[in-house]
Amino acid sequence: MTDQASITIYRRVAGNWSGRFSDLSVFADGEKVGAMASGKEEHIKIPPGSHTMLVKGLLCRSNELKVHLAPQENKYLECGMSLLKGLAWSAISLVLFFIIFLLFLRFFNHNISCAAAATSVVGVIALLISPNEIIYLIETSPNQD
Repeated sequence: MTDQASITIYRRVAGNWSGRFSDLSVFADGEKVGAMASGKEEHIKIPPGSHTMLVKGLLCRSNELKVHLAPQENKYLECGMSLLKGLAWSAISLVLFFIIFLLFLRFFNHNISCAAAATSVVGVIALLISPNEIIYLIETSPNQD
């Protein structure tokens, strides 16, 4: 089709070691349309019109970004890890896991291994259901830096 539009998404290099090794999935209007490694670009052909873009990792996601594309137009987006939100999420999680550990420690009559196991299960469940938006997604220009 000659009237196709496109979106180029650049993924900034992750500041933490875990983000460097995992791909992020790119979604347009709820459908997966690509994946990006740290420091790479993803070029997506998409019909003209309004679209809702989203980037997801294993345990995190970006904000939803609405873009409108004219025929043959190319929009540039950038995504990366939001340091402030990531640090805030880590600090809150650490405090909550410590409190939960102390509660389980008391419940299990000071049996450290049982309390640690129970705290780990609660932690994994909390991470899986967390809607945290520690990845940002913004519209930008073709020049990344």
